[in-house]
Amino acid sequence: HPEYLQRLLNAAVLYDVDISACGYVETEDDMPQILQKEFEPVVWKVEDFYRENHVNAIVAWGKLYRKSCFEKICYPVGKIHEDEFVTYRILFQYQKLAAIAAPMYAYFINPKGITKSGWSPKRLDVLDAWKEQVLFFRKNGYSLFEKGSLQLYVGGLFECSEQCRVHGITNKNVYNDIKLKARWLLRNYGSSFNYDKEKKLHLFWMAFPLAAKAYHSLKAAVKKIRH
Repeated sequence: HPEYLQRLLNAAVLYDVDISACGYVETEDDMPQILQKEFEPVVWKVEDFYRENHVNAIVAWGKLYRKSCFEKICYPVGKIHEDEFVTYRILFQYQKLAAIAAPMYAYFINPKGITKSGWSPKRLDVLDAWKEQVLFFRKNGYSLFEKGSLQLYVGGLFECSEQCRVHGITNKNVYNDIKLKARWLLRNYGSSFNYDKEKKLHLFWMAFPLAAKAYHSLKAAVKKIRH
């Protein structure tokens, strides 16, 4: 929107905050029509904004930041999904932010972009980001957000394991990375899982692949003897 930056600046000044954000829309073409009332800025507690507008709270775009927001925080080098590593840390430095509901930011849908393109082991980066979120929210007493990030981590770990199988990934470093991530999960949150037996077993096999190999070899040997 042509008034995107000016309106975000006005909102930040109006409420004397360091961050202002606006709504967004995914598009393949034009900017959406915006109602005048949607331009009215409101002030949010950061915790409430994060809970009610999770996607908007995680992405780096659609916001205006005071320069000082980045004095102690920077984006990780060489990582994709970099906003998952950083944006929440920036937001939770403060008590409140200003927000404009109007979708002044149009997110162009690029079929060749990171989030829409085919899977690669580089996608494991997001698991590191979600792990950092879990640790951050646990340390700062946000149990609801800790649980949410943990669910993302668990789901992402299963997905990465499956995608490695589907794409025939043979790189030992990738599987070692998955193994270490699964072990961290079991060590810190294993007793809190409410998954069925099959998923729990799958997680155990990810964490201890040699045990899985030995189990299946023994099972095959027993079956052969019986027949």
